[in-house]
Amino acid sequence: MPSSLHGAGVAAIVVAAGRGSRTGLRLPKQFLKVGGRTLLEHAVGRLASHPRIDEIVAVVPAARVASVS
Repeated sequence: MPSSLHGAGVAAIVVAAGRGSRTGLRLPKQFLKVGGRTLLEHAVGRLASHPRIDEIVAVVPAARVASVS
């Protein structure tokens, strides 16, 4: 590993900005609830529990930012 990367943090990017038009549902699938949590929450939760991930960035539609903050 190059010395410039030694000790560098790891960020995970969750791209959840789709409209979900292929599903034909009223909500994009990343905002559908399964087991009481949205699919986005499930994904972020799994990443948050990983010991090597220091930061998580979720990319969501601008209209949904307030609902996921």
